[in-house]
Amino acid sequence: MKSGATISDGEMVAMSMAGYVDAKSGRSPTVALFVNNAGPLTALTDTIDVFDDEAQILGIVYQQY
Repeated sequence: MKSGATISDGEMVAMSMAGYVDAKSGRSPTVALFVNNAGPLTALTDTIDVFDDEAQILGIVYQQY
């Protein structure tokens, strides 16, 4: 899994994560998650919140595939 973020003038322009998930079934689906225009950053935790959301989605992929 590879993550990335684009921040410009204190605003999170994009946050992404892409790669393979070693799913519970043994399969390895390819996933790509993109969050655009997440808004102004007031603290580092704002970035972590987006990563946490992406991690929850990846957890669903792990369980369901």
